[in-house]
Amino acid sequence: MTLIDLYRAGRLHGLVEEARKVLQRDPAFGFAWKILGVALQSLGLPALAELERAAALLPGDAGAHANLCDGYREAGRLDDALRSGRQAVALAPALAEAHINLSAALHAAGQYEDAELHARIAVPLSPGDLAARVNLGNALREQGRLAEAIGAYRQGLQALSGQPAPQMGQPDLPMGQPNLPMGQPNLPMGQPNLPMGQPKLLIGLGIALMRNVELDAAAGCFRAAAQSPADALEAQGNLLFLLNYTQVAPQTVIAETRRYCELLQARIPPRTHWRRDSDPERPLTIGLVSGDFCAHPVGYFLESVLAALAGNECRLLAYRTRRRDDAVWARLRPAFAEVIEAAGLSDEALANRVEQDGVDILVDLAGHTAHGRPGVFARKPAPVQHAWLGYFASTGNPQIDYLLCDAHVLPPAEEPLYVEKPWRLPDFALCFTPPQEEVVPAMPEGGVTFGCFNNLAKLNDAVLDCWSQLLKEMPEAKLLLKARALAQEPARAVIVERFARRGVAASRLLLEGPAPRYDYLEAYRRVHVMLDPFPFPGGTTTVEGLWMGVPHVTLKGDRWISHQGEMLLRGVGHPEWIAADGEAYRALARGLATDQARLAALRQNLRAELLASPLCDAPRYAANLQAAWRGMWRQRCAEQGARA
Repeated sequence: MTLIDLYRAGRLHGLVEEARKVLQRDPAFGFAWKILGVALQSLGLPALAELERAAALLPGDAGAHANLCDGYREAGRLDDALRSGRQAVALAPALAEAHINLSAALHAAGQYEDAELHARIAVPLSPGDLAARVNLGNALREQGRLAEAIGAYRQGLQALSGQPAPQMGQPDLPMGQPNLPMGQPNLPMGQPNLPMGQPKLLIGLGIALMRNVELDAAAGCFRAAAQSPADALEAQGNLLFLLNYTQVAPQTVIAETRRYCELLQARIPPRTHWRRDSDPERPLTIGLVSGDFCAHPVGYFLESVLAALAGNECRLLAYRTRRRDDAVWARLRPAFAEVIEAAGLSDEALANRVEQDGVDILVDLAGHTAHGRPGVFARKPAPVQHAWLGYFASTGNPQIDYLLCDAHVLPPAEEPLYVEKPWRLPDFALCFTPPQEEVVPAMPEGGVTFGCFNNLAKLNDAVLDCWSQLLKEMPEAKLLLKARALAQEPARAVIVERFARRGVAASRLLLEGPAPRYDYLEAYRRVHVMLDPFPFPGGTTTVEGLWMGVPHVTLKGDRWISHQGEMLLRGVGHPEWIAADGEAYRALARGLATDQARLAALRQNLRAELLASPLCDAPRYAANLQAAWRGMWRQRCAEQGARA
């Protein structure tokens, strides 16, 4: 059989063997290098050298350069990937594969508008191509254009299946009910034999629906996609993330977490041996994995802590799963001995790199959020692994040894909700970096304005029910919502309609999109009292509001994520702003909003209270963090010694 025949028959191992024989006879045969590289890629094996050789021997072959673009992306060499992708497009503007691979590389580089452009070119060139459809939906979603992204995913589902795209549930169901059977769509989508590619589109659609506060619809997508064995792990991980936004019972959360744990254990074998010196007191290499080393809550909470760790005995490595170079990253960068660009690396390749780097403790700063890499941690490339900062629930990953937390967010009574063991810091789980922008707190002018600057996915039905009742109780008050999604008219229309169904007129709402951080902080000067959503309260937005002298009202919760607001208010010394139930929440909000003298005093004093609290004591937090790392390593060495 020829090389082409072997490829068409799917006999990839035979193709690799035969191509190598051909190349022994004729090392300059470019096509053999090209098809060998593609076969190796398809088998999940290293292929970059072969792809580079093919492109060098076939400089006018757009397909060879498109393949090389994909190879560079998978190797994390994004600048090279973009160069090869653009060369492929220049050589063959009508080659769908060139636009598809360039779009994927642009997405990995965070250039979402250009990723959209090339995905839109690719779709009509190859209407049935899964990657083109996924790329388009993903690019729109990451730009915050959720309505367009949802439409693109549904069009892709229709194109691939030949059937109209299903409407997975309703956008505004009573998610506040504790035992609601979420996302059980009475549709053929839940059947195991999903059309090829449909699960990937369903997962993308589910993420967009979740961000659009269509939580039940999103859950339906994830549950349907989980019927595909190849996609079950990714789908279940997204379902776990979604549960943070809902008020389902803790028993539901732990059941879904254990399901994820079982899927992970069945699919990914972990490493069990590492070449590390078991000296409990030696200097340690710590690897931090995140796509949010930038102007993001993770970046803001990391900044002062990393600066306070300067000169300590630990060697810090950054594994960036998204490349975003901004002012925050410029300030974070000096803390790291080395930075590994991991956006395009496969889980296996990144795990191998972590192991080669001799990392002793690997830190997950993302969990199941957008740029998380749970598949890397499942492979256990470091002897000790823990989660911190970026995810406030169990990851469901048995290879993550610890959750770095405190007694406020993870009290002993709630430990059964977690797969991991808690490692409690002595003070608080978070340490805030005061903004560099010099914005002075000031009292708002005019009538009472409540505010919430959290993302819209947190505004479930129970939250809107509570806030609508509060606005009815204070008929002159307004509500300022500020979120990235509100830059888009469809998102604004949805919010207006949801409040209208609860008897709140659009004139009571002030809806604003994102702003530069100075202007964003200045917006707090227009708010009398900030309202925390529940069960997923604010983190960065809460501390920023406190920094600007604005009191917060939060609701007592029953798991880590819903305890976060409590923890922050206790940290700043205002536990009296924690409400036991919805009625108490509204009473607190009314009382604070109408006490002008109290509000004026808070504008003058709250920032100083925050600065004097452990929440802004970076040296203290850094010392606690370093002690935690040392304690984890000593525990590991003691366990190794006991087994020996």
